[in-house]
Amino acid sequence: MIEVLFLEWDSFGQEYIIAELKRCNCNITMYTWDTKEENMRENERLRNALESSLKEKTYHFVFSLNFYPVAANACYNCGTKYVSWVYDSPFLLLYSKYLSCATNYVFLFDYSLYKEFCDQGIKTVYYLPMAAPVEYYDSIDNRNDQEVYSSDISFVGSTYQEDNQDFMKLLEGVDDYAKGYLQGIMNMQHEIQEVFFLEELLDEIILQKLRAVCPIKRGEDEWETDAWIYANYFFARHMTGKERMNALKLLAQNHQMTLYTPDYTLHIPGVNNKGTVDYVKEMPLVFKNSKINLNMTLRSIHTGIPLRAMDIMGCGGFLLTNYQEDFLNFFIPGEDYVYYTNEEDLLEKVAYYLEHEEERERIAWNGYNKVKKSHTYYHRILTILAIIFKEGEIEIFDTMQQLEDLRTKNGNICWHQELCRYTNNPDEVKADTIDSLFFLMGQEKELFFQLKEQLINYINQLLCQRSMEAWAEVIIWYNRNFSKELRAVFWEFDYLYTFINIYIKELTQYFESGKEPSVLQHSSIEDLCRLYLETVFYLRRIEYGIGQEDEKWVIDNIQTEKLSVIALMHILHAAQIRDKEKLEEEIQKLGERYGNKRK
Repeated sequence: MIEVLFLEWDSFGQEYIIAELKRCNCNITMYTWDTKEENMRENERLRNALESSLKEKTYHFVFSLNFYPVAANACYNCGTKYVSWVYDSPFLLLYSKYLSCATNYVFLFDYSLYKEFCDQGIKTVYYLPMAAPVEYYDSIDNRNDQEVYSSDISFVGSTYQEDNQDFMKLLEGVDDYAKGYLQGIMNMQHEIQEVFFLEELLDEIILQKLRAVCPIKRGEDEWETDAWIYANYFFARHMTGKERMNALKLLAQNHQMTLYTPDYTLHIPGVNNKGTVDYVKEMPLVFKNSKINLNMTLRSIHTGIPLRAMDIMGCGGFLLTNYQEDFLNFFIPGEDYVYYTNEEDLLEKVAYYLEHEEERERIAWNGYNKVKKSHTYYHRILTILAIIFKEGEIEIFDTMQQLEDLRTKNGNICWHQELCRYTNNPDEVKADTIDSLFFLMGQEKELFFQLKEQLINYINQLLCQRSMEAWAEVIIWYNRNFSKELRAVFWEFDYLYTFINIYIKELTQYFESGKEPSVLQHSSIEDLCRLYLETVFYLRRIEYGIGQEDEKWVIDNIQTEKLSVIALMHILHAAQIRDKEKLEEEIQKLGERYGNKRK
């Protein structure tokens, strides 16, 4: 069983994700996450509360829809994987120093955004398109609602005319030159669907004028540029609102046009504004009963497939969308969906597909089947689990769960701890007690050795990569899953713990001097154990004062492993050699004598 702490807030698709996680053998613990009232960047109280929950119980990962820096920070501090699936764009909280935390798995639906972060060296992001709950949509009885929700053309979404969506009002104070320049670049962007270039065209002169009337304030962890904020939050939203309004007005001149939008007071000539619809209960009925379902993508989604588009196809609706490059990676235009390139093209295709019902229904059917086959929430959760858990990791969790279940059945008695207690207190020993403990040990023995094999195989998968990223995984995994009991029962894990401490110290040296950690050369636990035992053997020979004929042989064997002074000193300490100072001096002398002074 995989234990998941789910950060719960009022998000789209939450219930579908929870259902599919449970289907994939995950046990869900809900955690209230107040995204509206709380500071989600730097919030010590919220971070401490989440860390307390992570310390009380072992969770294999924390999940949230959208990314929250305070959660990433808490998970990193506790060595717990943090999985977030971002469906909003733009999403300002992504531009945080905590995005790079090694425990993060951040899934983005817009490939261009994913590529942007990858190009900046961020290794914690992954590309994952949105999904549709096709199984739920198939279960909806549509027969009694066709008249209520039927329409030639429907659009579900904001027109960005609401006061809280019109950020351009904040820029009304700029001079005429800036207004003309901004209008000009937005007109250019309107003509081009394939590339988003507004950010690049905001030069420093224009940015200074914008800052003068609407300065950008940011927290300590933020690193997005002013140009990015103005382009994606101000101008992209303004452009999208204008494009949607124009399209609705044009379509309503000759067709039945229905709008479902939060602003129910909005009046557009010829458009039937029915206000908002419930995402779960009503929206699917709109998509199922509209001949043409429009998707007009928010301009800040540069190439990604919006959630709306997946929902339309998942309901079996006909999708007519603006051009978005990511569609071409999964769907065939004219076969699974249809896209338009400008307003003239939109009007022509609407008229054509309203007239050609059979072709329209065939395309809708193809799109539905492709989403059902490859783009449901179940498919996405399988992908997430495959990425965040390496081969063999889930099997380890299963064995740990079997051990826990067995101990629960036996009254939560740990035979190893009890035997240690009786060893220290022999007067308390009773024959029947010892017999029962050995009986428990016998029950657990097979599971323990199965777990040992699984753990060694898993850690070896990481070590053989010989990379700092892999060692970060080793540390996280070790801290969360290797109990004191495991380290005591299996000596190999105790030696691994020594090398983890060596790596942490060497990593500090790496950041100061650029010297690569010596432990990266070793590709298995067996290799590390051999290195540990042989190094202790050589250190003891030096401690005991070996003859000169053996000195070079000893130092060569140590130096062949290219051990740092940090590694030698840690092993020396772990081996509990008595006269450490004398041994350190002897090692230094040997290195100088043979021309290989250790650094």
